[in-house]
Amino acid sequence: MEELKELRFNESNIQLKDNLVRGSILPEKVAELNRNITVQGNTVVEGPVYAHKMEIQNGDLEIQGAVFT
Repeated sequence: MEELKELRFNESNIQLKDNLVRGSILPEKVAELNRNITVQGNTVVEGPVYAHKMEIQNGDLEIQGAVFT
């Protein structure tokens, strides 16, 4: 599992596969409110998550914070 500590997403689509996210996935700008998240494998997020649309294609997803969709 790849550990991600600092996230800088400039994309409207985020793909996570076998990741350990040590932090939140929250929008910082209005343009990021339409961001979609796709989980393609086992992923753990240790903070809150915001996504316009969230899709789990395969594997497990554990979110240890609030989820806003």
